[in-house]
Amino acid sequence: MRPDDLPFGMRVELKTLARENADVVAQQLAVALALIDDDPAEAYTYAAAAVKRAGRIAIVREVAGIAAYRSGDWQTALRELRTHRRITGSQLNIALLADAERGLERPADAIALAEETDLTDVPTEVRVELAIVVSGAWRDQGKLAEARKALEIPELDPDTAFSYSGRLFEAYADVLRALEDPEADAWERRAKIAARVWNEHKHGTSGEPKPLVDDEVEVQDLGEILE
Repeated sequence: MRPDDLPFGMRVELKTLARENADVVAQQLAVALALIDDDPAEAYTYAAAAVKRAGRIAIVREVAGIAAYRSGDWQTALRELRTHRRITGSQLNIALLADAERGLERPADAIALAEETDLTDVPTEVRVELAIVVSGAWRDQGKLAEARKALEIPELDPDTAFSYSGRLFEAYADVLRALEDPEADAWERRAKIAARVWNEHKHGTSGEPKPLVDDEVEVQDLGEILE
């Protein structure tokens, strides 16, 4: 791959590097991004090489952290993503940080991290992902009531599908099932509908709510299709 294969916004972050070094780092990051879905461990090797050349550049540490996270290297993910957060002040990867704590079997630390983080300027999808992680951390400790409460956030809207709704509804259904709550199956079905609706409308405006539907029937109250 070539340096120009790295998205322009990322290349801009490398502008403080010498030209030759910036080109090498850009190429390494481009390869890492190309591999990250199918072979995150290999992606990390390229990202780690970029860190050696440009460890003070935020995007370099972020790509390395995400690759490490995807490959299940929790300790490395924490190190790299913490460094990215320290450089930028950004909380965009807070859910990954908390989940890495879970991966290290430190659910209490995951919950504490979430509670101490200012989420005021964090995008809704990140806050939802964090709620799912926190719920999982409570479940890790056998505290199902707390796991349920963690998911009962304003975004748990049974009648509207956002990009995150399917995952949120699925997590809620799983907790309800563990609690032997009879509503679990209904939320499971909502999760499947939300995922389908979003996929069908994924070319719409990002973040725009989509009415939940079953086949060609628009639904305001999911009770209509769950009866």
